[in-house]
Amino acid sequence: MLRGGSLDRPERGSAAWHRDRMRERRDLAALASEIREAERVIEVPACIRDVAEERDYGNVGLARMLLCELARRAERPAVQRR
Repeated sequence: MLRGGSLDRPERGSAAWHRDRMRERRDLAALASEIREAERVIEVPACIRDVAEERDYGNVGLARMLLCELARRAERPAVQRR
């Protein structure tokens, strides 16, 4: 059945809808944790903090990927100096 004009969106209240909400919450919690961890190594950009603070589920994956890359790049010079 077509609801909201989209075939790929589960119907609100369905098991698939709840599964998607749980995944979104888990991803957002992971981003918040990763931000706290990254603060030890880098200055976390405001755009990444905004994704977590505004609960921008659509950009959580991108924010996590960018944060991981920034932290990786910051750690690399420290390892190479040894």
